[in-house]
Amino acid sequence: MSFDPTPSQRAAIESRGSALLVSAGAGSGKTRVLTERLMRYLRDPDAPKDIDSFLVITFTRAAAGELKGRVMAELAKAIADEPGNRHLRRQSALCRRAMIGTIHGFCAELLRQNCQSAGLDPNFRILEEERAAAMKSAALEKTMNACYAAPQTVAGFLTLADTVGAGRDDRRLCELVLELHGKMQCHARPERWAERMIAQLSAPADDVAGTPWGRELLGSLRARAACWAGEMERLQGAMRGVERIEKAYGASVAATAEALRDFERALARGWDAARERLPSPFPTLGRLTKSPDPALSEEIKARREACKKACGRIEKEMASPSGKLLAGMALTHDAMEALLRLTLKFDEQYARDKRRGSFVDYADLEHLAARLLTAEDDSPTELARAVAARYTEVMVDEYQDVSEVQDTIFRAVSREEKNLFLVGDVKQSIYRFRLADPRIFTRRYDAYADYALAAEGEPRRVPLRENFRSRREILAAANAVFGACMSRELGEIDYDDNAALRFGATGYRGEGRKPELLLVGAPKDEDDEETPDKLEREADFAARQIERLLREGVPVRDDDTVRAARPGDIAILLRTPNSAGAAFRRALLRRGIPVAAAQGGEFFRSPEI
Repeated sequence: MSFDPTPSQRAAIESRGSALLVSAGAGSGKTRVLTERLMRYLRDPDAPKDIDSFLVITFTRAAAGELKGRVMAELAKAIADEPGNRHLRRQSALCRRAMIGTIHGFCAELLRQNCQSAGLDPNFRILEEERAAAMKSAALEKTMNACYAAPQTVAGFLTLADTVGAGRDDRRLCELVLELHGKMQCHARPERWAERMIAQLSAPADDVAGTPWGRELLGSLRARAACWAGEMERLQGAMRGVERIEKAYGASVAATAEALRDFERALARGWDAARERLPSPFPTLGRLTKSPDPALSEEIKARREACKKACGRIEKEMASPSGKLLAGMALTHDAMEALLRLTLKFDEQYARDKRRGSFVDYADLEHLAARLLTAEDDSPTELARAVAARYTEVMVDEYQDVSEVQDTIFRAVSREEKNLFLVGDVKQSIYRFRLADPRIFTRRYDAYADYALAAEGEPRRVPLRENFRSRREILAAANAVFGACMSRELGEIDYDDNAALRFGATGYRGEGRKPELLLVGAPKDEDDEETPDKLEREADFAARQIERLLREGVPVRDDDTVRAARPGDIAILLRTPNSAGAAFRRALLRRGIPVAAAQGGEFFRSPEI
C-alpha cells in the first residue's frame, strides 16, 4: 500500500542537516516515518547510504526486530521495482548486521570491541536480574561486616547505624543502601553525583529556601497556594450578579483569596517570611436563609471547606521555623554523608565481586560505555569520535524514556549532536521507576526551533499530532481527560492544542459509540470502610454491561464491513488480573458469556523453574 505522508510526517522524513526531535503522539505512524526516513537515505539518487552506517536504538529487542523486519520488507519491495540495482541488493545483505537494537546491545558490542580499555575480560557475561540481586546482597553483607569491624573506614557509620538502621537488625539500612544505589545508576558517573550531594549537605544556609530541598518544597507550596487562590477567585466571579449570595459570602471568600495571594508572594522571600502570613484567614460566612441558587451556595461552601483543609496541611508542613529545621538538618548531616559513602563502598565491593566472576550487569554496560566515550569533563574521547565517524545518523526511538547516562552515550557517538534523530512522546513516558528522565526530552523540545521556522543547521522539532489508529470519539475522550489533569507539574507537559491528539484516519463514517465513564458505588460498613464484596460488585456491573452490548448487537467495524459485536471483540483490562481476574470470570460465566484469560502463564518460563 502506498504511503502518502502528512506535511509533518514529510518534514520528519526529509529534514536534513541538523538534530531533529520528533514529538510523535500515539498512533501517529512514527515507526513508518522512521522506516521511510531510513529508506530515503538508502535510495538517495545522489549519495545513497549503507544501512550499516546508521545506529538505530530501540527500547526493546522486540521493537528492534520489528523495525529490522519492516526495513527488510521495504528493501524487498524496492528490489522488486529495481531488480538491477546492486546498491539495494547489497543493503539487503548488510541489513542483517546493521546496528538496529537496544542501548544495552550497542554498549555490549562496544565493550567487547574495547574490553582492554574498559578493564574487562573479553569473555565477560551479562548478569540477569535475579543473579545480580543475589550478588548485591552478598556484597552488601561483606560491606556491612567490614564497616562494623573498622567503622573508621566510613566516617559517621556508627551514627548512621544507630539512627537510620535503628532496630533489631540492619534490614532497613540495607534496603536504603540498595535503593540509593539503584537510583544512582541513572547518572553517567554516580560517584561524582554522590560527591555533589555531600557538598550540598555541607553548604551553609540562613534560610530553608537556601537548600535544594527547601527550594523544592517552597515551589510545591507556591503552586498549591496559587491553585487555591485561583479557586477562591473563581468562586468570587461565579457569585457576581447573584446579589444575596455575594453579600453573604463575598467578603469571606475575597479575604481568603487575598491572603493566599499574599502568602504566595511571601514564599518568594523565604520560609520564615511565608510563615508570618499563616494561618490563612477564613472569616465566618454570612447568613443566607434561602439561597437564590442552592447549587452555587453548596459549591462555594464545599470548595471553601476543601481550601480550608488544604491550608491546614500547609500550616502543619510549615509548623517549624527555618532555624529549627536547619538545626535538624545539621544533626542528620553525618548520617546522610555516611549513607552516601557507605553506598559508594558497597558499589566498590559489588564491582570487585563482578570482576572476579567476569560479570557485568546492565547498569555496567551503560556506565563502562559512557566512561570509554566521555572524558571527565563530559567531552567525547578519541574513541567516541572514531565511533561517531562510522554513523550517518544516530536514531533513537522512545526518547522520552532515556536516562542521563544513556543520553550521554548518544551525544558522545553523534557528530556534535548534529546528526541526532530522536523520536518520542513525553505523554507516554511511564518508566521513571527504571530511571527514565522525561525532562531530557522536554529540555530539547523547549530548546529546539519549530521545523518551519528553524534556520539552516539549527536543531529543530517536528510534532506528529495526527492519530491514525483510533476513532474520533476515543480521541475526544482522551483529550478531555488529559486536558483536565496533565500539566508541566504532572506529566512534564502542558496538554494544550499542540499536545492534543488529532483525528487523522480516512474513510471513517463515525458510526461508533461514544466512550462512557460509569461510576459504581462501593458498599461501605458502619465505619465507612469499603466492604470485601466491592470487587464482586464491580465484576457483576461489568458483566451486565457486556451482556447488554452483546444483546443490542453493537456495531463493530471488521475491515471494510460492519457487524454485530461478539464476545471476542470485548476486553476487560485490570490493574491486577491475577488477583481480580477470577471475580470477573465468574461474573461473566454466570451470564453465559464465554471468557478467555491467561493469568499465571509466565510461571514455567521463569529462569528458576
